[in-house]
Amino acid sequence: MMFISRIRLSDEPSAATLLKMLGAGVGSYENHRLLWSLFGDDPDRRRDFLFRLEWKGGRPEFIAVSSRPPEDRHSLFKIETKPYAPDLRAGDRLRVIGHVNPVVRKEEDGKRKKVDVVMDEIHRRKRAADADLNRLSAAQTAVAAWLAEQGMRNGFRLDRSEVSAYDVESFRTAAGHLARVAGVDLVAEVEVVEPQGVTELLFNGLGSSRAFGYGLLLARRI
Repeated sequence: MMFISRIRLSDEPSAATLLKMLGAGVGSYENHRLLWSLFGDDPDRRRDFLFRLEWKGGRPEFIAVSSRPPEDRHSLFKIETKPYAPDLRAGDRLRVIGHVNPVVRKEEDGKRKKVDVVMDEIHRRKRAADADLNRLSAAQTAVAAWLAEQGMRNGFRLDRSEVSAYDVESFRTAAGHLARVAGVDLVAEVEVVEPQGVTELLFNGLGSSRAFGYGLLLARRI
């Protein structure tokens, strides 16, 4: 069984510091650590949840999909959790929103590397002497092609998509390594071809960097 949760900071004084940190724009790694506190009941536990951060009324709100209900051991949160079992049929049309890190693997210098599809599209346009090097325009083109390919692998057909934002974030991990993650905010309309594949996508996420708040898709029927 899977669960979907809405997680907000409590009104207790102990949560005030967290609110200040989030309001100051702490990065994806800090968000990851904050959410991990709700699921990390065992030091050997592997991550089994996805999350995304939204801001509503000036306060942070996390949406999480997980294989276990979150547990607030420090009384910092208000949590609403319910079972998550999408009932999908072939032919269903869905409106999907997500903040994702769209990458592909390409051979570079004899190694397989993750490549940001948006920057890859910008480089392609430069090589073709294309005058349109706008990042959002490149993101629209690159993400639409990427989603269509992902659909063939995950059981959906892309009808249309729109990218409203593209950003690049840099942060250091606990090991001190510098990570660079490119994210897009997208809305897409899709048709379900293989319900099981789409269900697994809603459970497991899309794209890379899922541990850091990318990849969770929220879907509603059209």
